[in-house]
Amino acid sequence: MDLKIQSDAKQKIKRYFNYQQPSQQEFLIKSSPINAILPVFAGLFTITFLVLAIVGFANEIIGLGVVGIILFVIGVITTILLFRSYKKNSTSAENICHEQQKWEVDAKSLERNLTNIFRYALSEEDMFECSLDRLGLSSDEVETISPIYISGYYFGNISNIKSKYKKGMDGLYRSSAYEYTLLLFSEKQLFMFTYRVDVVNDVFDIRTDEYFYEDIVSISTSSEKVVIAEGITRDKDITYDTEEFKMITTGGSIVKCAINTFDEQTQKSITAMKHLLRDKKNNRK
Repeated sequence: MDLKIQSDAKQKIKRYFNYQQPSQQEFLIKSSPINAILPVFAGLFTITFLVLAIVGFANEIIGLGVVGIILFVIGVITTILLFRSYKKNSTSAENICHEQQKWEVDAKSLERNLTNIFRYALSEEDMFECSLDRLGLSSDEVETISPIYISGYYFGNISNIKSKYKKGMDGLYRSSAYEYTLLLFSEKQLFMFTYRVDVVNDVFDIRTDEYFYEDIVSISTSSEKVVIAEGITRDKDITYDTEEFKMITTGGSIVKCAINTFDEQTQKSITAMKHLLRDKKNNRK
């Protein structure tokens, strides 16, 4: 079976990562006081040209009067055009300001809820059924303890496509890719099903692993600093903090997956897993 991110969640995630803030430079240009001053100066010059035309005709200086009329007409047209431009820029500046305020409210709301939007975007039932299908298991084979769901942002590449990431207003980095991991437990083995999906780029990958309990040396959660390489010169590298679930096996291999440590239920599940492994090892002695 195929796993699918809920459409409503997908729309919200894409809106958050694809939205471009209004240009501050564009706002400054459109809201510049010069836009209001120019029509005033043009109007003053227009009046001056009218006076010039009146003086010319009054003194029978026809050439001066004609020139004054021509400049007056040009001044009127210029003033009208500058005034229209000012009104348009003023409206645009207000719209940009309103859009900015709207974006900040929307972005803050999405940032607060983005982790939960990601987490619940994928049905746990669908993930469980897909994992059984991929691992070739039946549900009664993995009833030793309840399945453990772990999830978190994934900042790596999926299908050789780089995920998007954004630094929020709270200073935290968020990625358009998310990693869902399901741990299943039989009497003798631990099964791991991992689904990574980049919602913005519409790519995903699936991985399955299985380990005998006696081959697991330790499991833990830890904070890690990860660097995203930006450019050849590496002068734009970004370092961010992430939380990981880590498992070490007897062969020295390290298995990692993203985790949200602030999720109390996940922590309880990992604790239950540690107890199970401890019990399995004690029973072998």
